[in-house]
Order: sequence, then C-alpha cells, then structure tokens
Amino acid sequence: LEATGRSSSATADYLLPIMTSMEERYEHARMRQKNHEQYDGMETFQMFKDLAEEGHAASQCTTAMALRAMGKHAECLEMLTRAASQDNPRALTQMGVFHYNGDCGLEASHEKSIEYYRKAAELGERRAMLHVAMMMEEGEGCEKNAEVAADMYRELTLDDDPIAAEAAYHLGVLCVSGEL
Repeated sequence: LEATGRSSSATADYLLPIMTSMEERYEHARMRQKNHEQYDGMETFQMFKDLAEEGHAASQCTTAMALRAMGKHAECLEMLTRAASQDNPRALTQMGVFHYNGDCGLEASHEKSIEYYRKAAELGERRAMLHVAMMMEEGEGCEKNAEVAADMYRELTLDDDPIAAEAAYHLGVLCVSGEL
C-alpha cells in the first residue's frame, strides 16, 4: 500500500467495485463512518442506504438513525421497522426506545416498548436487557418484580463495559432501597 501511495482507506474505496458481499460493503461503509473527517458524510449515508434498500438489516438500522437525525421521522420509522422485522437486535432496542418515549410519531407505550426490549434481550442485546430490568424494577409495561430485575442486573454486571457499570448502579439502588 505504501508503495502505491494509497492509504488503507483509499485502497478500500478503490476496491469497492469488486466487493461483492453486503457484509464487505457494510464494513467498508462503517470504516468510512468512523473516519468521517476523510469522507463526505452524504456519500457514506448513501452507501448505507443502498445496502438498506437491498435488505441489509444493520444498514437499515444505521440509515434509520441518520434519517431521524435529518428530521425524517416517518422514513426513519419505516426503515427501522424493516430492520426490526429481521430481528436486528439494535433495531429492536431502538424500537423499544421509540415506543417508550413516544418518539418518531409513535404513541408512548411501555407495553410495546418492553416487548421490543425483551426480544432484543433474547437475541443478546445487553442494552435491551438493562431496559427490561429497569422497567421490571418500576413495573412499567409489566408486573413489578424487583427480584427478577436484580437477577438481570447481576447477570449484566459480569461483563466489563458501561452497561455493567449501569447495572451495578441500579442493583445498588435496589439493595439500598430495601426492595430486595
């Protein structure tokens, strides 16, 4: 690469026409997104949008969130619904957020929100599992159950990430409150 004078990013752009799989093209678009200072944001958005239109769920989710940032809520919701229907954990979690807050034209519904969160949690989405635990702790959209919420918090604390720290905080609050 150095001999050609191209950076690895430029080489990836050069090879784009021969990238055949959606996953290769998706990873290339993600690389461009992470190195946004080197690339035109609308070009990168178009790459995700093209993949989304081909049915790539992760690209549908990424495109949906970009559309939301552009204020195109109806298009965002349509694209996110397509990704969620393919059981994309990130899309399911975001649908849970939208239903919880009544965002993008949806009516707030804790019952629908927890359904999306539960499905995403079953697929391994830790953020969704944290939301389920918090909602169970408060009885939002479901029966209040501090014991089950505490068990979920404990499970989430086993990893070393920001979600584990958040879960540890909520578990501590439950312990101090006397609900356990």
